[in-house]
Formats: sequence, structure tokens, C-alpha cells
Amino acid sequence: MALKLLFGQLFLLMSVLLVLDFLAYFFTPNWIVWQFHHYRRADTYIGKPPSYPQGYKENHVDRGFDVGANREAIHQLPEINYPIHSNAMGCFDRQWAEVPETYVYFAGDSFTWGFTSFGERFGDRFEDITGIASLKCGVSSTSTLHQLDKFLELAERVGHLRGTVILTFFEDDVVGDYLYPNNAVMDGWLVHTRYFDSDGAPIEVDSQWVEDKLHAALKEQPLAESCDSSISILLQCYSLSANILNRIRHTLTGPGKGASEHSVRSIDYRGQKIYHNDPTSQRSPSTQVFPYLDQRCAKRNQKALRTWRLHASEHGYNLVVVLLSPPHVLSFDGAYYQEVVGFLEKQGIETINLLPEFRQRELQRHQLYWRCDGHLSPAGHSVVGDILIDWYGAVR
Repeated sequence: MALKLLFGQLFLLMSVLLVLDFLAYFFTPNWIVWQFHHYRRADTYIGKPPSYPQGYKENHVDRGFDVGANREAIHQLPEINYPIHSNAMGCFDRQWAEVPETYVYFAGDSFTWGFTSFGERFGDRFEDITGIASLKCGVSSTSTLHQLDKFLELAERVGHLRGTVILTFFEDDVVGDYLYPNNAVMDGWLVHTRYFDSDGAPIEVDSQWVEDKLHAALKEQPLAESCDSSISILLQCYSLSANILNRIRHTLTGPGKGASEHSVRSIDYRGQKIYHNDPTSQRSPSTQVFPYLDQRCAKRNQKALRTWRLHASEHGYNLVVVLLSPPHVLSFDGAYYQEVVGFLEKQGIETINLLPEFRQRELQRHQLYWRCDGHLSPAGHSVVGDILIDWYGAVR
């Protein structure tokens, strides 16, 4: 009798939570939604690691890794499988027998590199509409220091620097530059080689641990065929009560109240905890201004941008930085990157902040990004391409 009563109470509790979560999903105000990284943002795809095809990238003596020259592969995403390639310069671009005297060079990470078919990216659209020769040399899983080094190498190879460099900045560039070089290639796969320790300092892991982790990942079966079929992700995306309970658990057991979910996720390395992001950071996903000026990790990124600006000034080409924000901040006002904008303006670096442009056009997440991924969709690339085309026409 007591057991039957207990099950009845549990059923009633679950029913009440289900109804409350259903209502909360549609009526919870944004200031609450912003407190939880995944809630109402189905950005996370759970699938078989690693995500980049084997053999497309290769080790590099200075940068850790880069796209190999003259490669072909298939890049698999939840919503599209598309062919990728590289030219003789290690760029996802057409072959350049001879680069014109004046050209535009596109630098950046995965947003510039691809996550959509060749010919549909914003760099492709810019070149098609303007008719300006454009070297599209973004490299996924990189940050500004990597991108600067690759540009300098290719500019020397091309032999001239007249034109414009369009550099895409994403918030991950800060961590990437702090740990740089933090990736390498093992057995043809891209792997992480540097992390944060519990004190927020960089730590380089040994190759045997990386190899064991890679082989274990390759043996795992895909956990889901789409972004919606993992129970954990379902709860994080659609259940406010699950997010509240998860936040309470992190507050009681994690490194500090209000720390983001990303910062408290640890990996066991030889008996110690290591992290992809700085565990000492107290930035919450609800932060409406990206902390940049006083962030410890940002110093190397700031130095890289100053170095690039000085090089542009000394060699007579234009440098413009395009600020691309993550999908979940579309509901924020345009001030998310205000500290980055202030820094760039102080350095005399021209800036295109895409968030106010997106908001001015009243664009929603599904109109810019893949549903199951945080990267630009073909429609999003088209929008960014048009913004860059308008900017280029205005400054000529």
C-alpha cells in the first residue's frame, strides 16, 4: 500500500513538472532563459567523435596543425554531408595559378572555413558579387594567432599584400590564443593537446594519453542521429526544472556559484582534472557583455590583433575585423561585443559588428544558423556576404 502511494505521488510530481516545463518553455522571460546555456537553444549535436574527416588536416611545425594541401574529403553534419577540398595553399578554395595584384584575403575559424558547401559561404558570395579576387583561407578550430601566422606565410608565398584582409573574430578566439598551439593531428584526426588545469593555467597532455583518448572515441558508437535524440540534451534544451536542478548541483559541487556549465565540465587526466575552458572564470551564459578588456586569457589575443594591425600599416593593406556572435545572444542587445569593439577602435582597426546588423534585419536564429549546430547555414552565409558586400561598396 505504501509503495503504491509512493508511486502515485511520484507520478503526480512528474505530471506537475511536465506541465510546468511545457508552460515555462513558451512563457519564461528571456532574463531567466539567459541563465542556462542550452535552454531553448538546441545547438548541441551528440555524435561520433571526432567531427572532422580523417586525413584532411596535417601537423604543422609552428601552428600545431593546418589544412593539408590538395585534399578531398566529406564533412558530415547533422543536417548536411558535403564535399570539402583544399588547394595547393591549404585553403578550402579554388586553385590559384596566379593571384591578382589586388585581392581580399578571408581569415578566420570554422565560420569562415565552411560548415556549408563550397560556393555558398560568405567569402564565395562576396567574390561572386563584387568580382574581387578573394583568397578564402579560414581554418576550423583555430584562433587569431594561428590565422595570422598562416596569412603571413601565404602572403610571402603570393609575393604581394595589396588589398584587404577580412578577419572573423569569435569569442572562442580568446581561449584558443591563450592555449595556442593547442591542437595537432594524430593518425589523420584532429586532437586537443593543451587544456586548462584547475588553477586556469595551460597544461600540455602527453601523446600517449591523447592516443588512448582518440582510440576510445573512435570505438564509441554514435550516441544520437540528430541533435534532439539525446535525453541529456533534450532535458537541457526543453526542461526548465532540469536546468534549475542542474544549476543547484553545480552550485553545491562546482568551482563557484554562477560559473558557466562549460567551465565546470572536467576531463580526467592522469588523476587530475583538466578543462577545455578556464575553470576559474565566473562568466555566466547570461552575460550580455562579453568580458574582454580585463580577461586574463584575452591578452594574447589582444597582442595578436595589435601585431596584425601594425603589419597592415607597415605593408599598406587594409585590415577589418568582423565580429560574429554565438547564436544564443541574438536576443541580447547589440552591446555583447562592446569591449572588443572598444579595443579595436582604440587600435585603429576597422570593425564590422554583425549582431546589430542581424538585429536591424530582425533575423531569428533559424534564419542564420543550422538548427542542430552553432555555425552559419547557407542562408546565414548569404546574409553575412551581403553585409560585407554593402560595407565594401561603401568604403571604396
